[in-house]
Amino acid sequence: MITMKMSSTSNTMSSSSGRKCIRCGKNSVLLDESNNEKFCSYCGYVISGNAEQETFSEELSNKSSKRSSITSDIGSATINPKDKDSFGKPVSESMASSIKRTSKLDSKAKTHSPTEKNLKQAQIEIDKLKDKLVLSDAVIEKAKSIYKKAIEKKLTKGYSIKGLVGACLYASCKDLEIPRTMNEICDIINIKKNDVSRCYKLIVREFDLQIPVTDPMIHVSRIASAVRMSEKTKRKAISILKEVKKTDTNVGKEPIGIIAGALYLAGISTRELKTQKEIAKASGVTEVTIRKRCKDIIKIIEW
Repeated sequence: MITMKMSSTSNTMSSSSGRKCIRCGKNSVLLDESNNEKFCSYCGYVISGNAEQETFSEELSNKSSKRSSITSDIGSATINPKDKDSFGKPVSESMASSIKRTSKLDSKAKTHSPTEKNLKQAQIEIDKLKDKLVLSDAVIEKAKSIYKKAIEKKLTKGYSIKGLVGACLYASCKDLEIPRTMNEICDIINIKKNDVSRCYKLIVREFDLQIPVTDPMIHVSRIASAVRMSEKTKRKAISILKEVKKTDTNVGKEPIGIIAGALYLAGISTRELKTQKEIAKASGVTEVTIRKRCKDIIKIIEW
């Protein structure tokens, strides 16, 4: 009776394509067709309670593996420009908005270092002064170039942005022979002249700039027009300046002060009287400076 059962049992058993047991690793997996089960004949481990279910699970596993491979190839770019995920499905509006906001913040954090922020702010300040001082694009670009070099050479430490902006603009104007005084620039920026002067000396020294000496004549028409002086008075002022140029009176003195003094004396000579206050305001110097320059001029010309 026992022999008959064993024989019957063996008839329901068949080899399962030489599969290895996941527990012992032996090629001894058998299929019990009556119960539709696979088990290891060596260690007795039941591999699956249902062979069909196992086959189905293997297919799902293979599909999952392929999907994982595709996702891996895509990498971290899970959201495309059309707000879809890696499988082409649209994401929710709130999720898309959150992703864009995060990307924007990350971008700002990466691209705006303290140095870049300093340069950007300075460039904005320089652009603002273009219309206020009636400057050309060439002057503005030259000023920006000087400021960028100052940052690269790390000269901004200990100096204000406004002070360096004013100094760069003044250096640019002098280099391109544009008639703008340091006082004019300081008034527009609303900063003390000493701050701009200190920055200007630093720039000239560090970059060894060859700033041409400003010809006083180019300021005559501008100041004379501002106070409404006639051509006759302008010509007289130019005549006075030519006499001054022959001497060393203007050495070490700001040219605009000498021009203001010459225009004041020229107005007296042609009986086109203008007050020192009017000329001082138009030229950007003080009344004290005009009085001092008038005394210097009277010493060297016949008056």
